[in-house]
Amino acid sequence: MKLSLSYWLSAVIGAMQRFGLAFAFLLALGSVSLLQIWNEKSLWSDYEFGVLIYYTSVGLLLSLVLQLWGEERVSRSRQVIVGTLGHGLLLVDSLWLWSLSSDAFSTGLGIGHLSAIVSLGLALFFLPFFRERDDLPSWHFALQVFVGAAVALLVGSIMTGGLCLLISSLDLLFGISLDWEWYGTTAVLFELMLPILLWMSRFPQGDNKHCHHIVPSNFLTGIVRFLFLPLLGLYVFVLYVYALTILVQWELPNGGVGWMVSVLTFGTIALTFTLYPAMQQRPNAWECRAVRWLSIVILPLLLLMTIGICRRLSDYGVTEMRLYALLLNIWFYGVCIGLFVTRARRIHWVALSFGTLFLLSSALPINFSTIALSARKVKLQELWASFPPPNSPMNQSQFETWLQHYQGKRRAAIVENLRYIESRYNEKEVAQWVKSDVSLWTDDYAQAEAAKQAGEILLSAEIREAINVPKGFGKVIHIPYLNVDCSWKDSTAIISFQFSERVGKQEGKEAEYTTVDDSVRATIHELSTLNDDNLHLRFFPTISGKYHLVLESIEGSYVPNNPEASSLRVSGAYVFFRK
Repeated sequence: MKLSLSYWLSAVIGAMQRFGLAFAFLLALGSVSLLQIWNEKSLWSDYEFGVLIYYTSVGLLLSLVLQLWGEERVSRSRQVIVGTLGHGLLLVDSLWLWSLSSDAFSTGLGIGHLSAIVSLGLALFFLPFFRERDDLPSWHFALQVFVGAAVALLVGSIMTGGLCLLISSLDLLFGISLDWEWYGTTAVLFELMLPILLWMSRFPQGDNKHCHHIVPSNFLTGIVRFLFLPLLGLYVFVLYVYALTILVQWELPNGGVGWMVSVLTFGTIALTFTLYPAMQQRPNAWECRAVRWLSIVILPLLLLMTIGICRRLSDYGVTEMRLYALLLNIWFYGVCIGLFVTRARRIHWVALSFGTLFLLSSALPINFSTIALSARKVKLQELWASFPPPNSPMNQSQFETWLQHYQGKRRAAIVENLRYIESRYNEKEVAQWVKSDVSLWTDDYAQAEAAKQAGEILLSAEIREAINVPKGFGKVIHIPYLNVDCSWKDSTAIISFQFSERVGKQEGKEAEYTTVDDSVRATIHELSTLNDDNLHLRFFPTISGKYHLVLESIEGSYVPNNPEASSLRVSGAYVFFRK
């Protein structure tokens, strides 16, 4: 290889010509990021910016896949039709996401889009090789792509780190202070755009793309034989000892055992992919036979994972993650049996089956997210069958009064299911029962009972109403992360706080700030009744008399006989300035 500037320029220009549409999406991705960084008021909200990043980045990936597929003697008309259809669907999907509000975007919707992106990423490695008689070309291509990505990312990280250090040194050496936008621009250009461009320039093409003559790497074989296989052997030993232990004690397996079994199975699959060329040329080698038989040794351990998942579904209810864990467990059975029976002659089907199952379980109208939501709603109907909500939707007071009809585990289960639906989906899913301003996090029955037994007073409140500026006050500032220090004197909390106040800005100069240190006194009665007094917010005057404080959200507890064991956390506050 001739190391000259012209060589590297020709490689980059060749990549731009080969992946023209992908390069256009890369420019769009960088431009959108730079516009968001340099616009003081931000051109788009965080959600809108996320949609733009989604469209440009997925468009880049889709363009790469279509170009690599189109190089495989595919007719020009078919390329145009498939490309137009693919990019059209992506555009329609992005416009639909843009039309949604950020509150309407749910976890299930995000997982569905993630499954499509994963499937598209897998297509990058397998779609161009659909005509091959074995998987050696795609294995070689994937190795080249991963190595190229690692090298490109390393180069980008070195350039970004070096330039950021250089920018920061300007202030140290010359007193030239540059804003954070310069660091952001450096990251976009050298940590995002440069690595992707270098990565695309290293994509194999021609005969190198369809290489069938692969010499197994002695280095990789040695790493597998002397490091990775012994490591997986330790996993097998520990898990079999655990299985025998619970069998003797006649206990159900711990739900967390699934993590170890998953790591073991994924490790076995990874070793199969790593040794694939060696398994085709010398299948009787020790490490090849060990990896093949390891897939059978894992099967009894997968039963532990199955029992653990079913136990958690039975004890704690249905969630998307538990359904995905169950599907993953079933996929593990199929992969282990398939690799052993076929002697790993083909490995395409392992990754493709994973992507297909993930896509089918996430992107269809009826998916794991909707199934989990339906199961939670049915569970709620069963829990409150004895006394259903009298008025729907309920406000905060009605909700808390209605909850008093339930005690113990039933009450905790009702609140937990409502919280799950609200946090994993959106407010519309619980709007049939409670209003949008109702907090589902003010009731923790188990914690309240434990505190009651210990003689504690739980403190929990948050603002849910609009704040009217009272007479005698001028400006008000919101401090989302207030730096506070709380101490107790008898039943009174002394809340010391600190924030920065801008004292003025002269033309041509940066704004100057001064640090404000002050404190307020709040009795335990005032703190414990903040929610009750929400319509008439408590304004706590500071000791200096210059400010009044409205506590946005508090969490903690008070122990009457032991103030030192008491705690109080303030998540934010509104500071009102006297005129």
